[in-house]
Amino acid sequence: MKIPSAVGSSLILIIGAAFGMAGALLFRDSLPGKKGTPEARAAALELELKRAETRISALESRGSRGERLPGKTSSDRLREIVENMREGKPVTPDDLLRVSQPLMRDLSPVFERMRVKSEKEGIDQKSGELARKYGLNASQREALKEWFSRKAEETAREHSAVWADPNITLEKMITATKAGQPDKGLDEFMGGMLQGGELSRFKTDRLTEKSGRVQADADRRMERIDAIAGLDDVQRDQVFGIMARQSPDYDPKMQFEWGAGGAPAADATLMSVLRPEQKAAMEAEKAKQRAETEKELGEIGLSLPENWEFMDDL
Repeated sequence: MKIPSAVGSSLILIIGAAFGMAGALLFRDSLPGKKGTPEARAAALELELKRAETRISALESRGSRGERLPGKTSSDRLREIVENMREGKPVTPDDLLRVSQPLMRDLSPVFERMRVKSEKEGIDQKSGELARKYGLNASQREALKEWFSRKAEETAREHSAVWADPNITLEKMITATKAGQPDKGLDEFMGGMLQGGELSRFKTDRLTEKSGRVQADADRRMERIDAIAGLDDVQRDQVFGIMARQSPDYDPKMQFEWGAGGAPAADATLMSVLRPEQKAAMEAEKAKQRAETEKELGEIGLSLPENWEFMDDL
């Protein structure tokens, strides 16, 4: 397959477009006009963006003059990837990820600020709802807002750390970005403020809220497995229970309605409840998904890493 010479520049354009959108959003949201937005915050966002733009300009200027830093530059590695693609040598998504990492690390402060700002836009709504439901006073509302702000900043730092990991793979990156719990720690924080009946009601409400999330996710995953392996009624209950226990929101106090199968054993695994022909069906689906992914990547000159796993949340 002939690989067009624009492949390398396309990758750069994709990264540049991502930065452009981030910068545009940061600049747009930092403009005065939104009621209650401090001008100091707007100025700080613009300064952050200008610093990133200056950094990129310096990198581009240095590259245009032909200056070289010790070792291979991102341009060198990108050029090698394009040449390997032209020659039909294996090039994986992880190779492209590795090339883009230095630039994304340079831009991580900008993306971090963008993520934090996006998260903080919902803080008033979240804290207001909890304050209304559980009768928080003014100081408690402010403390809750500060907690949500710190949580947003912590989440943004975690995402930046993923890009900074020199051993990260695309597969691990996808898993890491999907594994977040935006309200993790809220139970402990609210438990330190509420007392008596309000605390009991909060705990009940949170258990109900989490149960709903666990049930919805377990039902979705169980139905996908059923579509592949053809589960009977007993197995459906067992698989539901296994998927529910895998949820980060799962709590043993949660009560679910069980059918003919009843609650599965605490140490049960998916493969332990499947019959041999069902296990074979699952393996066949895994092979099918891998083949389809290989075909899709092959059409653009990429190949799967040898240790690539079935990217699904079954």
